Amino acid sequence: NKNIMIFDNVLNTDEHKKLYSNITQLWDYGLFDIVCKPHGDASRDNYPTPFPYINLTDNSIVEFITKDMNTLIKSYYPNDNLGLWQIYGNIYTSGMQGTIHKDIGNYNSKTIVYYLHKEWDVEWGGQTYFYNDDYEIIDGIVPYSNRLVLFDDINIKHGVSPISSRCIHKRMVLTFKYIDKNLVSSMRKLKQKESTEKFC
Repeated sequence: NKNIMIFDNVLNTDEHKKLYSNITQLWDYGLFDIVCKPHGDASRDNYPTPFPYINLTDNSIVEFITKDMNTLIKSYYPNDNLGLWQIYGNIYTSGMQGTIHKDIGNYNSKTIVYYLHKEWDVEWGGQTYFYNDDYEIIDGIVPYSNRLVLFDDINIKHGVSPISSRCIHKRMVLTFKYIDKNLVSSMRKLKQKESTEKFC
């Protein structure tokens, strides 16, 4: 299924360790924003639990993995003229979950979700689920460490299942969003404007 693709062992051990350490330091020092704006299907009136979010677009600490993501996008969508619009990270902890949603709208867009945490057990929950228009699950991804999922985000609803109370670890992800190259500049400016209204 080219609309949902999984890749394991994305980074080597040293690269993963370095990236995990760098991102964790940012979160540990409180260098993130708390997203409070609803991010679900408006018709379902979903209001997600606020979660730590950090904007990493153009941040040098993700430069090496960004190169790998760009290569991946070009290899699978060589004719789509896609450019990197956004990079951000977020954390889910015990009891949290993500709403079912589509990411961008009516743009030709792809999303890569990279699971950054050091370890994960399937019984901890936190799976990324994909849904059809009737909200039936069509695919599910266990967020194993150093795994990524690449998907066509305008056609597929997705969300995160609840994190079990048995989980003592953070579910940490980096998200890379790609859209038409011709729209990247204007969309970044729009996102910057919206950010002043997004945080509480």
